[in-house]
Amino acid sequence: MHSTHTPIRTGKSLRLASFSAVAFITLLTGCSNLHDVRHRWCDPEPVLIESKPLVATTPVAPQPERLTIRLAADALFQFDGSRLNQMTHDGKRALDTLIRQIQGDFSKVDSIVVIGHTDRLGSHAYNQRLSEQRAQTVKRYLQENSIAAPIEAIGKGETEPVTTDCKDGKGRKVSPALIQCLQPDRRLEVQVTGLRAQSQPPTNSATTKP
Repeated sequence: MHSTHTPIRTGKSLRLASFSAVAFITLLTGCSNLHDVRHRWCDPEPVLIESKPLVATTPVAPQPERLTIRLAADALFQFDGSRLNQMTHDGKRALDTLIRQIQGDFSKVDSIVVIGHTDRLGSHAYNQRLSEQRAQTVKRYLQENSIAAPIEAIGKGETEPVTTDCKDGKGRKVSPALIQCLQPDRRLEVQVTGLRAQSQPPTNSATTKP
């Protein structure tokens, strides 16, 4: 009768088993140190993406603009006239068109300046007074027709002519040709300052920054 018994592992076998167990545990716990993600037993390392706070942009506030409209005084008033009842029919129509332009071009009107100018014919004092009276009349007309913005009226007389080549006749005689040549000097300028309407296309009038 033969006896059976369990073979006893030698010390060499025990050491080999222990080494294998340590190696397996190292593989399981050491994936975080492995950079080759092609190993199926290791998940890829997470990628840290630096986040930055969003910087709020401050919207740029619209800036006021100045629109300058030039009107011929000869078309607005009768000869040497300056009062409201001396305005011509075409002059009132021109001011009505100006009012519609202001209301259409601007979403907000800050101020309006009306400047009267004359030619050099006549005395300096007379021209100064005439330019002031005409500016005041245009100011009154705008105020009476729905323009609520502050309006300043200024008269500059003959001090700022725009003509440069109009020559006097013999003996400084006033001729029809000279009167016609000086016509651009007889004018009113309306300067409107405010916020332009965004949807309004540019007009043909002269526009300057304040």
